[in-house]
Amino acid sequence: MAISNELSILTQAEQRDLYSAPQFSIEEQRLYFSLNDVEQAECRTIRLTKHRCYFVALLGYFKSKPVIIAPSFRDISIDMQFIASQIQRGKGIRPFSVSKMQRDRIYSRILRLLNYNKWNEKQHLNALCHHLVYIGHAWLEPRHLFDAAIEYLASHNIAIPKYSVLQRLISRTMQQVRKDLTLQLNQLTSNELNVFLDNIITTKDDGLSLSHLRGGAKSLTVPELKKELAIYHRLAPWHTQINDVVDRLNLSLKNRQHFSGLIDYYGSKGGVLSNLSRSTSRMSLRSAHKLTHFSQTSENRRVRKV
Repeated sequence: MAISNELSILTQAEQRDLYSAPQFSIEEQRLYFSLNDVEQAECRTIRLTKHRCYFVALLGYFKSKPVIIAPSFRDISIDMQFIASQIQRGKGIRPFSVSKMQRDRIYSRILRLLNYNKWNEKQHLNALCHHLVYIGHAWLEPRHLFDAAIEYLASHNIAIPKYSVLQRLISRTMQQVRKDLTLQLNQLTSNELNVFLDNIITTKDDGLSLSHLRGGAKSLTVPELKKELAIYHRLAPWHTQINDVVDRLNLSLKNRQHFSGLIDYYGSKGGVLSNLSRSTSRMSLRSAHKLTHFSQTSENRRVRKV
């Protein structure tokens, strides 16, 4: 869950599904490989029949999902035979290879026909990042941001870029949102509260560590309940201030759950945040998830006491 340029968003299977040629049924082949008059006219301007068939295939794939791919003849041989016989009315087609230059020319035709733009970092990055930061303040979850990026690209007629580009973009978005929250927290949180919370995050044996807060009473025996009451009394003096900061921070419910989830995740790994990078660790010490988590924990313990 740490932020990095290798942020995990899609599974390997999902990546293959997005960035490879789709597997069409017969009905889908007829749908996606049929050309309208404008597309047919464009196809006729391509000199070689094999390149015409490849153009029809890439055009159909792009209509299915706006991703620029580079399939070999072997990858799409079934579709190529269908296009050659059913669409181009030929007798079939032999295997061939396409150079990068030829493929780029074909995609230039496709993008122009469908009124799409190829991803251009200088032109598109800042606007998309700004949009994702806005989305991230509602829910800073990588897959949610990824889906929001895909929707933005589709609505602006921009082809989906490489997965590594989206990884870096979403990492940058998450870092920016956390930076924004850090600035707010520095203004809202007293030094005394910061010290108290930092001690909870960094300690292991003081009786008030992340592990203690996450664990709760293991049973209703007197020793376990005494431990619960002891922790409650340690948290009680800070309860009002913590709630005030959380309320003024105005975190969405989804982000409260997201940041609390980070505490649960790293708390399960020994009760400390040392598994995070330096910058993310510093962010974690003053971010909303610790306030939200401890606020909820304190409230839960108060209810248990009653």
